[in-house]
Amino acid sequence: MKTFVQSALSLVLGLIGGVAAGSLHLNSNHAEVCGDTVRAKRFELVDSVGVPLAYWAKDNQGLHVELAFVDDRGHVRAEFGTEATRMIAGRAADYSPFTALTGSDGRVRIRQGLDDSQSPVLAMGDSETEQRVLLGHWKRQDDGANGSDCRDNWALVFRDPSHGWREYLDIGATTPLGTKHRTGYVEIRASTDRELSLLPK
Repeated sequence: MKTFVQSALSLVLGLIGGVAAGSLHLNSNHAEVCGDTVRAKRFELVDSVGVPLAYWAKDNQGLHVELAFVDDRGHVRAEFGTEATRMIAGRAADYSPFTALTGSDGRVRIRQGLDDSQSPVLAMGDSETEQRVLLGHWKRQDDGANGSDCRDNWALVFRDPSHGWREYLDIGATTPLGTKHRTGYVEIRASTDRELSLLPK
């Protein structure tokens, strides 16, 4: 019986090896996989000594499916992929595309993505915060909390995290509530929280 099991196992392993040899060609310089579909949980690009340079996989939290490039310390410096925007029973149900460029300190300097309305938003930051400047589709602070009466704003916004994330300069175009007419606006806030607003009613 033992001899039969060993023979059967040898036959199965030999068959697997033959199939693999027919699909995977190896030499000292490269590996090539031939086939219609290649499935894996993670792909990595490494240098000549095996140090990772980039990977294509889910992130550690399982919320991003990304192509990420890492520095010599293994820290992610650039990401391109999709991120979970809605969770059901602990699993991602909807994804939205994004890109992120990260400084050596781990702070995101530039991030581009889509908001809840699937409109683009570009955010820029520094070593202190990741959203000092915003450009694109923008939900103003005086819009409805649930977004149902949110104005259709496209704006350039400068924010200051040291003052409660207030907008200190907000320039854009909007559709005032209750109308269908587009209009431009400018809002400026002083350090004393005094506001100057040029928003046609």
